[in-house]
Amino acid sequence: MVFTQVQSDDEDDRKSVASSNYISNSTEEDFAQIYHVTLIEDGEIEEEDAEDAPVELKEGVKATVDELRKVNLGNTEDLRPIYTSASLTQEEEGLILRFSMNLKMYLHGPTKKCLD
Repeated sequence: MVFTQVQSDDEDDRKSVASSNYISNSTEEDFAQIYHVTLIEDGEIEEEDAEDAPVELKEGVKATVDELRKVNLGNTEDLRPIYTSASLTQEEEGLILRFSMNLKMYLHGPTKKCLD
């Protein structure tokens, strides 16, 4: 519950605003007035611990997308191209190709047998 009262010298001119997601039968007397004051003396302002930007940022924007290499999982009559990252080692690319071939056989194998 947030209760705000605009102060005025004239008692009749005071305005109060209350807002809440909770509905209750509380009255104005149920709320305490809280004031928060922050004093900053001249010269006591703390400076931020700013550091120089990393060299990577100073050099400018670089591409964040890997170059791609096209690999065919099918044959010359039935092309099944996939794209792998050009930055992969041969071992990593081999693992991806074996996984893709196994997935292809798993997904397409049963449908071909059912249609025959």
